[in-house]
This record gives sequence, C-alpha cells and structure tokens, in this order.
Amino acid sequence: MVHPDSFQIIEKMESITEPLEQIPLEKFRTSAAARAAFLQAIKLAETPFAGLVAEINVAHRDLKEITALCVNDHYRDAASDFLFYGVPVRDRFVACFHTIKAIVLDGTHEEIDWFAMGNAKDHAAYIEEALAMI
Repeated sequence: MVHPDSFQIIEKMESITEPLEQIPLEKFRTSAAARAAFLQAIKLAETPFAGLVAEINVAHRDLKEITALCVNDHYRDAASDFLFYGVPVRDRFVACFHTIKAIVLDGTHEEIDWFAMGNAKDHAAYIEEALAMI
C-alpha cells in the first residue's frame, strides 16, 4: 500500500528535476556550472529515483489488487493519487536525465576529471538500473 510518506519521494524528485528543466540545453555544452548542476543532481537523485520507480511499481500492483478485491476506496485513491503525481515527475526526470547525460558524460569536458567522471557514471548507472524496472 502507498504510505503517506511515499509522497515525499515525489517532492524530492520534483526538487531535483525542476532546476534541471530551467537550464537551457545549450548551457550544458558551454557552462561548467550547468554541468556541475547535473552532476550534483544525479548524485542527489540516485536513491530517491530508485525509490520512486519502486513505489510506482508497487502502486500499479496494489491498484490492480485493490480493484479486483473491491477493497476500501481509500486505498485505491491513495494508489491512484500516487500514480497521478509520481509518474509525470518520473517521466520528466527521465527525459532530463537521458538528454543531459549524453552531453555531460561524453568525456569532452575538461573540468570533469577522471575521478568525478567515475563517480558520475556510477550515479548514472544506479539510475539506469532503476530505469530498467520501469
């Protein structure tokens, strides 16, 4: 069942995604600050994003079971609300992640040393693992 605290994951991902959406795509090619913002975002997002994906999957499953069992509307409403708010946030982050990742993690930016690149690729890999669960 969707727990009320699960909605905090949506808020966390929204707070990570929204600033990325505000940066013009070209800035990720030309600005070290924009690239640093992306690196920080994927560091902050890896755990909550995996949680969001898992919670969405659980909400989908629960919604099917609740509907089949004709259980209390409260539970169905909670799962529906979580999906209503969570899926768009997930999809917006995924769109930003894929687009910006191709620019920032291409290995051509001098300010991203091998250590930072390794960390960033680890964070990206964790996000990619969560994406595989969609």
